[in-house]
Amino acid sequence: MKLYHGSTNHYAKGEVVGPFWQTRFYENKIEPNGHQSVESLLEQARPETKFSRLNAVYAFAEPGQCIRYLNGERVAQFFLYEVAMDSTTICPMLLVDFISRYQSSAQVTEALIKEYWDPKMEWRLTEYLAESFQIVAEVDKNKYTMQSYAASLACQEDAKQANELVRSLQASIKEIDIP
Repeated sequence: MKLYHGSTNHYAKGEVVGPFWQTRFYENKIEPNGHQSVESLLEQARPETKFSRLNAVYAFAEPGQCIRYLNGERVAQFFLYEVAMDSTTICPMLLVDFISRYQSSAQVTEALIKEYWDPKMEWRLTEYLAESFQIVAEVDKNKYTMQSYAASLACQEDAKQANELVRSLQASIKEIDIP
């Protein structure tokens, strides 16, 4: 399976890339609202069979998804690569933001984390985590501008699905809490 990674770093064909130190920055971060960092929550609930986000490299299934992600992070200058990963953990990327937003409800947060690590729903924008990847080739990012627009639409669809999941979870919690 072809996977893609965008980076501000320039890599050579065949180079093996390991985890980025920047990911560890978020491990013990406390959010402005006093909540734990999403990375800490995800790490605490991570099944042993899944790659740790704190020690992972990331990739996407399509070049346009990389471009959409980097544009969303306001990264203007970057390189786009086709990469090879031996083994991966596949997770719905958008749920990371939802886990952060809904920490005030432990039951919702727990359910979102469970869906992140073991997706039961069909998600359009997934991130691939692994211990490392090998650079297969540099890719011309200009060829995938329209694909990044499609990735933005996929992200919007995932957001709708995540909102519906949260509403469903909140409704079920209210039913349980009724005396």
